[in-house]
Amino acid sequence: MNDDITRLLHDAVSDIEPRREAGDLRAALHERDGRTAWIRGALAAAAAVVLVTGGAAYLHQRSGSGVTPAASRTVEATVYFIGRTAVGQRLFAETHELSDVKVSDVQAAVDAALGTPTDPDYLSAFTAGTTATVTDEDDGVVQVDFSPGAGLAPGTGSEAALQSLVWTVDAAVQRPAPVHFTVGGKVPATLFGAPAKQSYAKAARDDILSPVSIDVMEGAEITPGTTIHGMAAAFEANVTWTLRQGTVVVRHGFATANECCTLSPFSFLLDAPPGAYTLTVSDTDPSGGEGNGVTTDTKTIQID
Repeated sequence: MNDDITRLLHDAVSDIEPRREAGDLRAALHERDGRTAWIRGALAAAAAVVLVTGGAAYLHQRSGSGVTPAASRTVEATVYFIGRTAVGQRLFAETHELSDVKVSDVQAAVDAALGTPTDPDYLSAFTAGTTATVTDEDDGVVQVDFSPGAGLAPGTGSEAALQSLVWTVDAAVQRPAPVHFTVGGKVPATLFGAPAKQSYAKAARDDILSPVSIDVMEGAEITPGTTIHGMAAAFEANVTWTLRQGTVVVRHGFATANECCTLSPFSFLLDAPPGAYTLTVSDTDPSGGEGNGVTTDTKTIQID
């Protein structure tokens, strides 16, 4: 279309010479005006096509989970799974690098939370085949619509399972977001055996996260002298750690969390020869077995 317009513009003015008489010039201009009117119409039509095509493409990109780029990409998502602790089922976080993502970040993160954790000590909260469509609404609400037939894995509590998605959603959208759960597009009276709420928010971290956890992925490769970070709500802020090869204790030590009895960060330096290890981090039980007991987080790691 651009070549045609350029040619027409050239033809419209090519026969106008400055030295022509006034009558000839008026005739040429009259002929040019007719062509110019046609060109203006063509330009207007082209602009309309561009606007319609662009608008259609934009509307096509709008989805239930926001504007979705057509190209695939890699997304790093913080995903929450359930694990057993001394105080019952709690949430543990994993960092997942999701490749070939063609949906919104929050949809990709929820898809991962409905799947299988990397750490075998953690639990899949939902039955295999459970899916959900995620919509990040303009009013800030995130809608999670479960597919009909969605269910929980045996032994999983509904509150912990739903909180695993709420925490995953908030991490993906990077804000506190009220989450509305539906099933097949409808608001249920009960959800996974419990009365359904109109809106779900994140539970307090001391009430839903594990009393102790380490920020290391299962199977991670680290170098000697790496600082290990974690979170703990431990008596007198005491945290213990052990590095084993098989049943042999290679290294062990203590760390102190920033605060006592509420989740706060801790860290320690891990220095050992290259090899495959099991790293275990625990809180402490000052009751000598009369209290809740000890919670541990265990990772297999490779020191290179």
